[in-house]
Amino acid sequence: MVSTKERIEAIIEYLQLSAPEFAKSCGFNTSTIYNYLKGKTVSHRNMNKILARYPEVSETWLYTGRGPMFIPKKLNDLDKHLDFYSAMRIIEYTERNMHEIEAQIKEMRKSMNEFIEKFKIAHKLPE
Repeated sequence: MVSTKERIEAIIEYLQLSAPEFAKSCGFNTSTIYNYLKGKTVSHRNMNKILARYPEVSETWLYTGRGPMFIPKKLNDLDKHLDFYSAMRIIEYTERNMHEIEAQIKEMRKSMNEFIEKFKIAHKLPE
């Protein structure tokens, strides 16, 4: 059976990307990809990032090494279902990230408002 390390190497090679380019495209650090290429276990979160960025990669193949590396092109209704499933994974991943980003924006607004209030007090500015 092909190891996870070898499967990630195969994707990088197929895409003709460097390891850092691949890491950046998936949204994780260069050091992370190098750890994976040394054989470190890939987190489910990062496996899902790979699948979200490259939905043509078969989830079964990426996780287990079984079956084809890529989801077949639309040949029948099953392929349409697989394409729909990939799209749903991307949407779910994006929604999760949106919620995280919205929380970060809310926290940044709060910090900015606190800073403005402190600035006004320190410089005796009118409300």
